[in-house]
Formats: sequence, C-alpha cells, structure tokens
Amino acid sequence: MREIWISELVVVFFLFISLVRPFFKGLWRLEGLTWLPFLAFALTVALFPAYGFRPECIPLLIFGFLLNLVNIPAMMSSVFSRPNDDFRDRSLVFTVPALALLAASAIIAFIYAPLVPTGLSAAAVKTVKLHNEAQNTGYSLRIYEPVPVENLPPVGSDLRPLLLVIPPDSGQISAVDRICAGLRDRGFTVISYSRKGAFSAYRSWRVFRAAHKTNKANEWGRVLETARREDLEYLLPQIRQNRDNSGAPLVSGGSALVTGTDSLIIAGYGAGGSAAVYLADSPDFAGRYGYVKGVIAVESGFYSSYRPGERKKTPLPESAKWFTRFMAAAAGWFGSFVPLKVDGINRLPSPAVPVLYLNASEGAGPLDFTDYPATHPVYHVLFPSREKLRQNKNRLSGTERIADTVDRFTIMVTDTLSE
Repeated sequence: MREIWISELVVVFFLFISLVRPFFKGLWRLEGLTWLPFLAFALTVALFPAYGFRPECIPLLIFGFLLNLVNIPAMMSSVFSRPNDDFRDRSLVFTVPALALLAASAIIAFIYAPLVPTGLSAAAVKTVKLHNEAQNTGYSLRIYEPVPVENLPPVGSDLRPLLLVIPPDSGQISAVDRICAGLRDRGFTVISYSRKGAFSAYRSWRVFRAAHKTNKANEWGRVLETARREDLEYLLPQIRQNRDNSGAPLVSGGSALVTGTDSLIIAGYGAGGSAAVYLADSPDFAGRYGYVKGVIAVESGFYSSYRPGERKKTPLPESAKWFTRFMAAAAGWFGSFVPLKVDGINRLPSPAVPVLYLNASEGAGPLDFTDYPATHPVYHVLFPSREKLRQNKNRLSGTERIADTVDRFTIMVTDTLSE
C-alpha cells in the first residue's frame, strides 16, 4: 500500500461516519463525532506539507471544507456544551449526493497517489545558494556527486562530463530530482537549480499550448527563453570557476569540471533547452563557453524563432463613401480583439555543438519526461499533449528513459571529442 493511502483512508472514514451518522441511532449519542469533519479537514491540510503539493487531494480538501461549513452550528454547540441534533434532520436528498461527491474525491486521491516516495533525495546531494547581483536574482543549486565505493574509483569519473540540468519552466528542482539522482548513480556529477520568482504554471502551460500559434503566448515564450539564457550566462561562469558567492567550492575536487574531460553538457527542459541552443548559436560561444560540449533540448519550442503576425489593413479608395469607411473602421475595431497568430518561422539556430532534440511520444504531455509521472500522476491528465489525449500504455515515465538517453548522448559526445 502506498503510504499516503493510510492518511487518505482515515480522512474518508471520518467524513463517511459523519455523513451516515443520522441513519444509525447508536451514533446519535456520541457527541465527539461532531468533530470528525474538522479532524478530517485538518488531516487533509497536513498532507500538503508532509507530501508536498498534492493536486489529486484538492477535491477531498474542498469537500471537507464545505462539509465543515455545514457543520459549524454543531461544532459551536459542542464548544458551549449544548446538545445539537440538527444532523438528524439530514435527509437522503443531502446525504446521497454528499456520499457521491466523497466517493469521487476519494477515487481521484487514491488513483493519482504518488507511485514512489516524494520529496528531494538526500543522499550525496548538497544545496548551494547563489545571488546574481546584476539581475537581483537568487538561485538555489542542487549538486549531485557520485558516491565513491570503498577501494574503487568513482563510477565513470574519468569519462563523464559534468551535467547542468535546467528544470521545466514551471517546475522547481523537485521536478527532476529523481532523474538527477539516477544520473548521479551512473557516474555523473549533476547540477540543477531553481530560481527566485519561478515562472507560473499557468503561463508555462499557455506557452506550451499556444506559443506556436498566437502572438501573445509566443511573447511569453520568448520571455521564458530570455530568462533562461540569462540564467545560463550567469551560472556557467560560476560553475566553471567552481565558486559560490562566499568563495567556497561548488563541486569537490578543486575544479568545477572534475570529471577528467574538462567538459560540460547542458540538458534543458522547455525554454531552458531553447536558451541553451540559442546560446550555442551565438558568434562568441566558443570563446566564452568552449567547455560546453553538447546540449540536450527536451520538449523545447524555440519560440524566439517564430515571426509575429501583423494585422492586415485593406486600404480604402479616396472615393469611398462615409458608410463604407464607417463599416471598415468598425470591422477594424472588432478585429483588434481577435488574437493575432504567428506568421511562420524565421531562421532557426545553428548551434556550434552537438544537440539532442528530445520530444515526447504521441499522447505524452510536457511534463512526462520529468519525475512527475511517478510523483504526481495526475499531471498527465491536467497537462496533456497538444494532440488528443490518448491512453498510451507505453507512455514514458521519464526517470529511467531520460537518464538512459542522457547517458548514451554524453558518452557519444565524449567519445567523439576523444578521437
């Protein structure tokens, strides 16, 4: 049984007893049952700090809140030691729909419970804070270093480049924690980060859904890509120097690139992957970031390459009558409320390093290459692919598949450079 199911079962049991109490006379005299909805609601609230944000528990949370509103008079009477039997007046008209809603909320919570333990892994991981004074932006870096085995050298330490993993636009480090830990276990030194004032989930979702279609969403996509490029331009030199703001080393071993290959590969999700490719396309890239040997772009849209659409105006002849001019002006005014669509693609980037473009399979959403299919299964339903959502038995879980793909790509790049 998944651990969270125990707490959810207790919540559902408390709410169920409260709802069916009017129909069992043996429960009428148990005044303490009045507080079961409150205890259930408090326990549901406690699930969030204990297990992180659990979207599948929100229906259960809302149901408990509404039932507590109905139960306020009874709780107030209990506080002042006055008997209250209002619950006995509840008929099937109230109870049956309430039980149906409770069942639906419970099913959602149980079905979409996490498949694996949630939370960031603690083994061989350290957190470092950085602050970009120029941009007044704070960063939290998570550094995953291979654990040396007694009497044996670290696995792959002389072969693997250092990996910088950029999380999804709306996600924090927790979105890729298990992937980073899996890569660490394969011998990589991995750095991931979150930034102060991360992008909102709504804006990131709108970018994924419509930035290749409408000007407005495309503008948001460009902003995300610009922000991620600013992140890279700040973080790459810091990693190269292997120093935090206080001068302490980021990675043990005396150098940021301690793998023996003096190389780094960027793996970026969404706007992060686009930003890395655009950076590798810049004229001065080799001079500034020659140690970056490859890029992995995961579900990246390259929205900065889209050409914004413009409103087309049909010129009127000077001889046009006032009514024709009026109708044209009215049509233009109403047309200004119609979202503009992007007008094709301009030049695509030509990066100076090998790039792996990694896209999800049909029916997979923008978060299916992350930890979320295992830690937050409901996200596959809430954030489906652009195509019609289908039941795909081979839907990627993200963690093992992307770790294997990154492993293969980095070995290929390293072997190519060593020849």
